[in-house]
Amino acid sequence: MEIVYNIEDMGGQFDAHTPEELRDKLLAYYTVDGYSAEVTIDGDYVKVKVDQQDLEQSQQEFYEITTLCEKRQFNEAHSRLVQFLKKHSRHSEGYRILAQMEMEAGNIDKAIDINIEALRCDPKNAWALLLMGNLYSKYKDDYKVGRTYYDSVLKYSPDNFIAINNIAAIMMEKKDYDHAIPMFEQALKGDKKYANAYYGLAVCYYNQSENRKAFDTALQGCLLSNLRSENPQVMDELHKILIASAHAVVEYTNYMNVVLGIKDEIEMTYHQKIEIEEDDTLDLSAKLEYGPTHHCDYHLIKINPKKPFMEHLAIHEMMHLQMNLEADKVNKNRVIFSNNDNVIAFRTKYAAWIKKLVNRFDHSKAMGVVQQIHAGYMLQVMNCPLDLFVEKRMYDKYPIVRAIQLLSLMEQETYNIKAIKGSENAKFVPQDIVQNSKVMNIVSSMNFEHLFGLRFYQEYKPTKAQYDQAKDFYDEFMAYDDYTPGEEYELVEYFMDSFHMNDMMSMKPLNEYLDDSYERMEKTKMMRDAALGEDAPEGGNSFDGLTEEQKKKQDTFYAENKDGEDPMKTMMMSMYMLGALEYFDGMDKMEIKKIAFEIAMIGTTGISPDKKSGYKVPSIPGKDFGGYQLLAYYYVSWALAIPEMLASLNLPFDNAWAAAQQMWKKKKGNQ
Repeated sequence: MEIVYNIEDMGGQFDAHTPEELRDKLLAYYTVDGYSAEVTIDGDYVKVKVDQQDLEQSQQEFYEITTLCEKRQFNEAHSRLVQFLKKHSRHSEGYRILAQMEMEAGNIDKAIDINIEALRCDPKNAWALLLMGNLYSKYKDDYKVGRTYYDSVLKYSPDNFIAINNIAAIMMEKKDYDHAIPMFEQALKGDKKYANAYYGLAVCYYNQSENRKAFDTALQGCLLSNLRSENPQVMDELHKILIASAHAVVEYTNYMNVVLGIKDEIEMTYHQKIEIEEDDTLDLSAKLEYGPTHHCDYHLIKINPKKPFMEHLAIHEMMHLQMNLEADKVNKNRVIFSNNDNVIAFRTKYAAWIKKLVNRFDHSKAMGVVQQIHAGYMLQVMNCPLDLFVEKRMYDKYPIVRAIQLLSLMEQETYNIKAIKGSENAKFVPQDIVQNSKVMNIVSSMNFEHLFGLRFYQEYKPTKAQYDQAKDFYDEFMAYDDYTPGEEYELVEYFMDSFHMNDMMSMKPLNEYLDDSYERMEKTKMMRDAALGEDAPEGGNSFDGLTEEQKKKQDTFYAENKDGEDPMKTMMMSMYMLGALEYFDGMDKMEIKKIAFEIAMIGTTGISPDKKSGYKVPSIPGKDFGGYQLLAYYYVSWALAIPEMLASLNLPFDNAWAAAQQMWKKKKGNQ
């Protein structure tokens, strides 16, 4: 390719006053990656000749050399680069790379000499200037000379954010934080996603004890940055400085004052009284007792000062309270609870698991475990969606809380991961509950990543189906970007529907819940309480209202009557059941149900198996029952009239019932 210029036309454009000066400037202008064009003067014209094929070949050769360097095949790269520079003696970047190789080999003086050649070829080569600065600052211990080269980088390449960041990193290593900080900031102006610059800036602030600035910078970096090939480990380092600075912020911040300040704000805004009470026996870090549901004219937040990050959890409870009060204003507040119907539904669904528990442990202990699992599962289905709103609200409204929020949520993540792994390995809890709990923990992890840029959910090792379900839940939450009070309960309902929990937990408007007086609840739930053989359950909501003495008797009964363990007792019960089948034969189902509930009512005061007589059932006049016979009628009446709730009774007579049914079929067949 040949280009012809008129000297008169081009002299002004290239600021040249003589043909020779124009020739030199055109030669420099047409030097590409060390490859120079041929420039000649012919009268009033200047001819520029470029061998395009030769240029492309040299570029390809240099590309192959740099590829060898990336693969860390330095010996071959070094040999080829030396030969390349013999052919292209003005290739600045070639000399710079050769100097870099010598530096890494420990040949510092040789590296400086070669890099001088790079700068002779191109005095504005930012990477060569940066390398020279590093050679003097790091290896010659002459930071003053090194700074002159760094200043040249800033002069010639003010937008080269990677070079600027590297200069700042050297300054940081030299503890010249005052000069490093503005340079890291300048690098971030060039690229707001550059993790190295966020990391360096955060470290500078941290080393100056500007802990909050360090935390805010690291947090911004975790949320905005992406990985770069020049430092693949930088995100891990950024996470470490985020956590370290968070600990420093928490150590020097009186978060109890923050708690009290938020309390005062809520009281003034909503004209509600809030009491904070210390309780070092509390299992939780903090617990809210919402005034209306506890028959109080104030709201109580209990805190355990012995628990780590208690202040975060206290603020967490106040965010719940704030959302309740906002929902109250628009009449959209809801109460989520469990009643006897829910307990029966849970016990019925997991009857086989409960039976194994009862056979393994004392009955009262087993049923205590059942109650804990049900309550814990219900609370997670409720709290997981609500806490998404709560933590985001806290994060957005109170930036001062973010450091302790980060550490507290990290601790919760660690606990959750350990708990799920333990439950999966032990196989103690029903696995569908474990897997659903795992999905909800992943949802919480996704929210944690959204707030702080730290990813934990991979630690749960979710299946694709579990991840997809968790992402669906979180996407549903993210759709509430224009949140209005009370909408959080829509998400709770979505969780309940998805996990088929509608019959195992309840949710109703606050006003309706409060209108359900103690007497009404007692009346509507009494029969089912009785059906489970409980004694005076409190408020119609307790299934464990037995005294310690009653629990001991109950445990003794189940220990002595393990299903099928004593063939004689099994035969005795099967004969009693056969008698019950004969009695109920042809009877209307509603009449059998009436008898079932009457026997259940007797159970509220206890049925003693050893009692030989004295039990009367109103709808079976003239019949005097002993303990075992009454239990047989109890079992059979529920099996015939309310079979879907039979498992919830947890009576250990399944083998006897199977034998009784066989005898009944045989007897009916012979008639």
